[in-house]
Amino acid sequence: MAERAQAASLLRVFMIGAKHSCSLFWHCLPLFCAQDTPFHASGAGEPMSDWSASPPMSHDPEDALNELFSSVPAYEAVTEDVRVCVQVFWLPDQSEPDEHMYCWVYRIRIENAGSATVQLTERTWHITDASGRTEYVHGEGVVGEQPVIRPQNGFDYTSGVSLTTAGGFMRGSYHMRDLNSGRRFEIAIPAFSLDSPFQIRQIH
Repeated sequence: MAERAQAASLLRVFMIGAKHSCSLFWHCLPLFCAQDTPFHASGAGEPMSDWSASPPMSHDPEDALNELFSSVPAYEAVTEDVRVCVQVFWLPDQSEPDEHMYCWVYRIRIENAGSATVQLTERTWHITDASGRTEYVHGEGVVGEQPVIRPQNGFDYTSGVSLTTAGGFMRGSYHMRDLNSGRRFEIAIPAFSLDSPFQIRQIH
């Protein structure tokens, strides 16, 4: 747990600037994004379960982030040859349970296994807290970009979310455009749990 708190402290430096505020949630600015980076996950479709195990942490924030996620399972969804993988991790160092603020960081990998070049143009999120209240978020691109993903390549980005409850879940979709034909289509972001030691929620 100490190593995880250390990693969260290192990552905090990168969560800079304004936060989008509303009655239930605020959304941190992205931490990192990268084109064509490898994705490593220990499992698929499973929520986090072990709060104590963690690898040794680097003092470099980006390395610490990679080490942090190396032991976290992934949620996956495939739509029209595009695979979306999500990993999520609770941030104890940034959470303030006494103030009803619980924070998570998540990393998403989008892989294009098809033969056409595609572009991510918009995103839609459904963010539900432990009380069942849902916020709908829609916007252009991700992390300030509308990434173009060539065949057999991928795009990574990392961002964050907080809730006023100790658990919840997120699901959503990306709006894509086939740059070869101009066709527009939608791909699923798998539903994933936002879990903390204070309250473990299951996706229904």
